[in-house]
Amino acid sequence: MPVNLLAETAPRSTVFDLVLIVHIAAVVVSLVIMVAMYAAAISLGRGVPGRAWPGGAVRFFSPGREVAGRTLYLIPLSGIVLVLVSHESYTFSTSFVVSGSVLWLIGIVVAEVMIFRSASRLRLLISRQSVVPEVTQWSRPVSLLRWGIDAVVFLLILGSILMVAQP
Repeated sequence: MPVNLLAETAPRSTVFDLVLIVHIAAVVVSLVIMVAMYAAAISLGRGVPGRAWPGGAVRFFSPGREVAGRTLYLIPLSGIVLVLVSHESYTFSTSFVVSGSVLWLIGIVVAEVMIFRSASRLRLLISRQSVVPEVTQWSRPVSLLRWGIDAVVFLLILGSILMVAQP
């Protein structure tokens, strides 16, 4: 007996497709921003005490709040809209929706605690000192930033796999 796979696919509507594109774009943009931040952190790690901060890192860690990284918040917002426009094909209790939500919550806690705090400390340090201070003043925030980005990127990839597989 042939299996009808179309019955198990996503609902078909223009609104659903558009929101799905926004949802996927939010993940891709978040990944790109995390990779850019990681590259800037690597650049900072090459700083030599007594010399000027690396130019790319100075541009990336310019004064202000970390707004770009907060695109992570668009992922669940677009996911909620996706569930709402799915014509009840998906619910908030669907296993992959729940699992994805848990992964996102873990990721945002890691991002807020490790990434955004460390980036804020680095922004402050770079804006106050034009030359690289002793390693002890900046190595810990750089390390936390990099580990946090590793974790968030891993969770984004894992969540993406989960959303495609929909177990």
